[in-house]
Amino acid sequence: MDLETLIRSDRVHLDLEAGNRSEALAVMASYIAEILGYGARRIQSALEERERLGSTDLGDGFAIPHCKLDGVQSVTVCLFRFDPPVSVSDRSDDLRFAIVVVSPPE
Repeated sequence: MDLETLIRSDRVHLDLEAGNRSEALAVMASYIAEILGYGARRIQSALEERERLGSTDLGDGFAIPHCKLDGVQSVTVCLFRFDPPVSVSDRSDDLRFAIVVVSPPE
């Protein structure tokens, strides 16, 4: 599977706004919910649960939030750009770009 197949143009969302990490995850989850036909809260909860295991921040404004979700049949990838960048914690750079991956459990 190539990158063009994974990140289609309709899965790129630019100039989004959020006040903090939780709001950013909620915004991203709402877009992914439309694609998958799941509730946004379910997706947000799965992303937050993964974040509790360890931050997905890469630094320099990049993060790769990801989760596994029951019922998902194939890998879903979306690209998000926040403007202005989102303050996510005292220890990391502000979030500007996120590549979110939702995959089947297996």
